[in-house]
Parts: sequence; structure tokens; C-alpha cells
Amino acid sequence: MAVTAITAVKSPDVNALSGAVTFTAATSATDGFVCDFDGKDYKMAFIVQNTNDSANKTITIKAGDSKRASANDLVFSLTKSKTYFFTLDSALFKKVTGSTAGKVVIIPESTDIKIAVIELT
Repeated sequence: MAVTAITAVKSPDVNALSGAVTFTAATSATDGFVCDFDGKDYKMAFIVQNTNDSANKTITIKAGDSKRASANDLVFSLTKSKTYFFTLDSALFKKVTGSTAGKVVIIPESTDIKIAVIELT
């Protein structure tokens, strides 16, 4: 399988409607998601849905690889049938080398986790 790329929906301006926000499931839980992380930290919101109606799930945000990167992955628990959002510190979680340079890597516990990303301008 392959990594599922997520593209952030950017807000056009204040008092304006954005493009449609689409939730995407990973094609493989092992490979997960990647998302370009070129916006400001506090303006990138990752929205996550646990579409499983009978089990709680987790997602893992992989630690970045810069000099300031976190030594540990970040794990969030998602209650069944709930939707959440979070922001990230790019210095800790953005990859800066290899095929995922400039991206955040998110690994879901299973493929019934869906993600959308919005970037405020």
C-alpha cells in the first residue's frame, strides 16, 4: 500500500467561504498519512474522525527529525464515533529530511480513522 497524502484546505480570507473540507481515510494503517506543513503552526488545524462506532482508536504523530524535534511520537486517543482537532508545533513534528521533508507523518491505528486539514490565512 501507499502513504495517503492529505492536502490542506486554505481559507481564502475573512468573511469568505473556504473550499469543501473532505475527510480522507488512509489506504493503509501502516503507512498512514502525510501532510505538507508549510503554514504557521497555529494556523494549521488537523481534524480527525474515529468513524468506528464500537471501539476507541489512536493516532500517532511521528516525531520530526530536525535538531529541535521531539524525541517522542505524540499519541492521541480517539473515542468511538467522535471528531477532534489539534494543532502541532512544526519544530517538534515536521520532517526535514528524506522523502517526507516538509511534511507531518500521522499513523492511524486503523483505516476507519479519517483526517482533514485546514489552514487559516
